[in-house]
Amino acid sequence: MQRNLVPILLLFILASSCKKSGSGEIESEKKYTSLVEVKKALMENVIFMANTIPAFKKTVEDECLKQVRGDYNVSLDKIIEIDKRSPILPASRRNAFVSLVNQMKEFRPNELPILFVPVMESRDPKEQKGYDPTKAAVTTVSYPQKPITMVDQDNEVGKLLDNSDKRSNGTNLYVPVDGSCNGPTYGYYSGYIISDGGSLTFSNCINETLAWETDVWVLGYDEDVSPENRIASTFDGYYGGYTGGGEERKIPKTQLERIDGRTELGGRINVTNLGAIEPWVRGKPEFKHFVYNSTGTLIHEHGYGKLKRSHFNGNDWISLRCTIGNWNISAWGDITYERWIEENKGSSTTINTTITYTVAGVTTTAVISTPSKSQDTNLGYANVQFTDETAWHPPLAIGNYSTFKYSFTNMNMQREDW
Repeated sequence: MQRNLVPILLLFILASSCKKSGSGEIESEKKYTSLVEVKKALMENVIFMANTIPAFKKTVEDECLKQVRGDYNVSLDKIIEIDKRSPILPASRRNAFVSLVNQMKEFRPNELPILFVPVMESRDPKEQKGYDPTKAAVTTVSYPQKPITMVDQDNEVGKLLDNSDKRSNGTNLYVPVDGSCNGPTYGYYSGYIISDGGSLTFSNCINETLAWETDVWVLGYDEDVSPENRIASTFDGYYGGYTGGGEERKIPKTQLERIDGRTELGGRINVTNLGAIEPWVRGKPEFKHFVYNSTGTLIHEHGYGKLKRSHFNGNDWISLRCTIGNWNISAWGDITYERWIEENKGSSTTINTTITYTVAGVTTTAVISTPSKSQDTNLGYANVQFTDETAWHPPLAIGNYSTFKYSFTNMNMQREDW
């Protein structure tokens, strides 16, 4: 990823207000009355283990590299299982860890507690130039020995500390990098940092740049998405629109016009604000799109797998190379409707939209029904007419594609060309 380096060491030098010192031991049998208290205790336990037990840190990071659920995270149950087979934790830490993990599951019984380590995306050996799977071990990674930072995915711990955990002398536990951080707005989150001396301090200035360049660990729950989005995408990074050298791609006019019965391609997107669609603490985005014919009948449904955030760093258009089907006017009509969502989790629901549109003097009314989860991000819908051009002339004649670019919330879409 192309990001400006942040003076990370400065963050830890500024961490002068001591929150908790010493061993950071947690009462192993204590029962908490709220989930936020459980997460606060678990974060305190994990951050000390991550910074003082090399085997624990390496186990978490190696498991994250496996991307079992398609992202750089590991379930806390998996860590417990590994520790049972070959102990990596001292007994006092183990007992508290197991107890707190079980309490997290009691508060949200249908969800899987995880640790997510964003920086593993940039440290993944498979993503490095010259990687050879026959010579390099997938689970071997070289990482700097720097202090770990802990963040709560939902920022509930941050709110708890902000409201009630100030020091008695009135010292603000927040440690801003530049004095301007105001809590999470898709970017900044609150969490623990640890000094070289082992003291915990609280900061509200932990953002995506920090997380993708240093050791920031996120405590949260795995997202319940469609089966096809529970794996890491095999997307190869094809950036559509033009060939090498920045030259304008020359597309014959006949190829920009649809032909009845010809295969319709889709999946070229431009994300304008990924943080608003999927905050960085939740990892990779899981896009899914649905295409309907003129009467509202579903003709195509596709999930792309978990896509690395680095694909959407900037204003690039990327082509996911998806085949929608053959556009036979007799079956699809003169217009199709397309909806995009970003999957998260929640209870099952349906997004219903009634659309009325006029094509060549003929008014069409259709009801689009899209299955989703209650916490999914609905990016909206667009209609694509058969007479619309299928491609664009990037990047020199960029004004030419404005009439057939379909805008969604924080994202644009185009049908592919041939």
